[in-house]
Amino acid sequence: MDRQLELLRGLIGRWRTMLPFGCERIAVTLLASICFTIIFSTAVVQTLVVILTVVVVACHVRGNAKPFQRTPLDLPYAVFVAGRIMSIAFSRYPAESIAALHREYFFYIVFFLVTQTVRHKKVAVSRTMVHVLVAAGVLAGFIGTAKVLLFNDMRASSTTAGPYTLGAYLCPVLALAILFVLRNKRGIAAAWRWMAPAAIILGIIFTYDRLHWAGMVVMLSLVGVFSRRRRLFYMVASGFLIVLLFPSLRFRLDQTIDIKEFMAGRDVLWRGALQLAGDHPLVGFGPRTFSHIFPLFDQMPIKGVGSWHNDYLQVYLDSGLMGLLPLLWILAVTMYTGWRVLRLEGLKPDIRHLLQAFLMFLGVTFVLGGILDTLVGIAFRIVLGLFALLAGSIDELKEASER
Repeated sequence: MDRQLELLRGLIGRWRTMLPFGCERIAVTLLASICFTIIFSTAVVQTLVVILTVVVVACHVRGNAKPFQRTPLDLPYAVFVAGRIMSIAFSRYPAESIAALHREYFFYIVFFLVTQTVRHKKVAVSRTMVHVLVAAGVLAGFIGTAKVLLFNDMRASSTTAGPYTLGAYLCPVLALAILFVLRNKRGIAAAWRWMAPAAIILGIIFTYDRLHWAGMVVMLSLVGVFSRRRRLFYMVASGFLIVLLFPSLRFRLDQTIDIKEFMAGRDVLWRGALQLAGDHPLVGFGPRTFSHIFPLFDQMPIKGVGSWHNDYLQVYLDSGLMGLLPLLWILAVTMYTGWRVLRLEGLKPDIRHLLQAFLMFLGVTFVLGGILDTLVGIAFRIVLGLFALLAGSIDELKEASER
């Protein structure tokens, strides 16, 4: 018992040393709690975001916080949020759209909460958040896998989200695991470095979600080729072996190879979107109006679809070009800034790995979707905020590399 108490005191001491400022310490602790609970409880994570907002505002009102901390992504992100909010005013169904303010748009503030909360030891805090997100992903992967193997659930899910959301969360978190945790040997046991991505991969496999299967295979293959890590190919091969051992997984793989089955109605969604694309190109139809405007419900092979199942279609048809162009601006600035920072000479390997992991996380989410999701969207904004902080702190990155 004494050893456990001594270890706990040591962890608290290190946390205080890393963040000696009271307000920031509280805010970063709340941020870490959000990172861990994202995939386990919608109500808890939304409550924590509200509490973090109150703490950050209180710190500014009391004068304990410095002036606004700028990052390269502030302007495109602010324009995107403004475009999304303004689209409510032009909505064809305002009663439906107004609900987006508290159900979705309020949580866009998470990006600015991150950039205004983390002011000291940005690299150390970013490392901590990565480990927390990966730990949550490992636990979610174990829970999802156990539900299928032990409790006869049809597909893996978390304690609060269904298979699709779990897959959308685990795929980008896998990027953090293989590009940072797996490559960072300092202070991390080898067993954990390999167990973390393995548990996340199992979770993705048992979601039976074909889109995230494809994303996972492509990501592992690309990282394996460019980082010359043969063990990642072994992971891909092991994943295929698991699929072949389970008849239900093998049947799902056959469906993935069949293009018509793989589309699962997405082709119908795209056809419907093309029919509407020219009607309100500047301002869209308004948020949360899919069920009122989609013209091809009778052709959908899957009933009960409630959205466009594509972030870019969703933003364009909700908010028009005043929402889509800023989103593409965010994507362009993110990739250009990442490319520019990674070209810096003298960066320590673990800092370079951290930036690469953030870029891969963001890239996976930009491609596979989840930016607008209630839970995955919060994780996306946290990582986007941390990446923007590091990219806007070149001097601190160089200083951390020299230590």
